[in-house]
Amino acid sequence: MSLMHRKLLNAWLKNAVESKPDKEGWWSLPIVEMSESIGFDSNNRDYLTASARELMTIVFEWDLMAEVQRRTLWKASVLFPDVEITSGLIRYQISKQLQEKVLSPEIYALIDQRVIRQFRRGTSIGLYEFCIRYQRLPKTPEVPWETFRDMIMGTSADAKSYKQYKVFKDKVLKPAIAEVNAVVELQIELQETTRGRKVVGLSFLILKRETAPPEEFTSPDEITDTAAMVGFGMPQSEATKLAKSYTHSEIAAAIEYTRKRSVAKNADKLDNPAAYLRRALVEKWAIVEGQPPEKAIAKPAAKKKPPAPDQSRLQEACLAQRDKEAEGYFYELDPSEQQKLLDEYNSQQELASLKIKIGGRVPGKAATSKFFRWLALKTWGPVTPDQLLEYANNLLFGGKAA
Repeated sequence: MSLMHRKLLNAWLKNAVESKPDKEGWWSLPIVEMSESIGFDSNNRDYLTASARELMTIVFEWDLMAEVQRRTLWKASVLFPDVEITSGLIRYQISKQLQEKVLSPEIYALIDQRVIRQFRRGTSIGLYEFCIRYQRLPKTPEVPWETFRDMIMGTSADAKSYKQYKVFKDKVLKPAIAEVNAVVELQIELQETTRGRKVVGLSFLILKRETAPPEEFTSPDEITDTAAMVGFGMPQSEATKLAKSYTHSEIAAAIEYTRKRSVAKNADKLDNPAAYLRRALVEKWAIVEGQPPEKAIAKPAAKKKPPAPDQSRLQEACLAQRDKEAEGYFYELDPSEQQKLLDEYNSQQELASLKIKIGGRVPGKAATSKFFRWLALKTWGPVTPDQLLEYANNLLFGGKAA
């Protein structure tokens, strides 16, 4: 189902829950009211008609969540068998077979149309609809990943590329999770069930924000940009701030620059895409004079060279400054993101004295120093010769060129 299909589906079912059909079983909805509720600000009536026609052809399977061997009956129905569109009104009927299943006041009291209107991906709506049903529980039921893929993607899941979980996760699931977390007051986290090295099932932890949600996004581009940056591994709260600090064209150019660098065959493997993207955006690598950003080609990363003996003290001072910046950066993140970083760091430490536990005794200086050095490297990557030169310039001339 496309983004438009998902939005129409929610608008029609919500209207059906809140109003009664006429004597012949037709529900009515003013087009102006519906367009406002789904964020459809176009006068393209042909597109609206085509989307409604396509929605009439989508088949809904029953009892999809039940295990195949436990199903007593396979059944499928078309949800909207009849639709009429006049100059100002949409009229539609809902399959009598499915009315009892889909007209759930409890569910549509939970689904926020303001949230639905902000989504830019149909898969994000599907994920949101699935998770919102279990918001009063600590997590959703576990679903085979192929089943969940089909639930949020529909027939497009038949594409060969999405038959691999890794591709589905990177291209569909991670961006959808990022978009949901960007606009919904709840936070969801992916849980994978494995059998050996193979992922066989998915569920989602449903968490309440420990801090106030970020201010409402002012444009759809901010949501899209935030989701894209999170897809590269950037923390949600940082991506949100960057989306509000830079223009959409700057972010899109940096993302494309990073994508090209990650697939470049003449360069070393990009070990930390989030750090590379962050630098590409802040240092405007993608802005090339005389060329549109999308045509900028990333240069292969230079081989790392050990610092000369007379540079070692300068480099250590530069690293110490980055450690302080990493500490400030860490405390700006949401608590859930802080915990993820601590868990990742702790998992890499063999000595208990170097591990950090929130709520335990105050960690020693060695542990905190090692953690913030680790965080700086993870966030910004190794110190480059250019950065070292810039640091020295700031020390000597206060940031002014010599």
